[in-house]
Amino acid sequence: MKRITLVAILLAAVLLFPHDAARAAEARIAKAGIQLWHPDDWTAGLENDELVLRDPAGQVIMVFDVVEASQVDAALANLETSLRDRGVGNVTLVESEDRNIHGMQAELKSGEAVMEGKPVKLGVGIIETPANNVLLVFSMADSRWAENHKPTILRILDNLRPL
Repeated sequence: MKRITLVAILLAAVLLFPHDAARAAEARIAKAGIQLWHPDDWTAGLENDELVLRDPAGQVIMVFDVVEASQVDAALANLETSLRDRGVGNVTLVESEDRNIHGMQAELKSGEAVMEGKPVKLGVGIIETPANNVLLVFSMADSRWAENHKPTILRILDNLRPL
């Protein structure tokens, strides 16, 4: 009888408190040929032909911008201008890492900047996509909360997948 009760309690716990995957959402960026995971409570929407993710507390914003392969060099040369157009200034990128994300070559850069007068931790991803273009990813996290959000931001990046 005790064994049946324990099984019933465990089953109830799984049903009442589902793990993270049940509280997740996905978005697609067809032009890049990829899909991505994000937490269910984050908002996802298109702004100026870019996918924008925001956490519910307004502490993180992630922007996903597809750049045609023929325009990648110009986009990279104008990276600081592109950030400034998004309200991000005083950019200092100090770390760089090359990674493979589900078969897609990626260069991830991190540093600091100022957005709307507040210090932010900045991440810039340059990712070759299956659609033979480049996905630029910008993540800006309020410096006071950046370490709390870092695992989620990295999980979003690690879960970029070809369609």
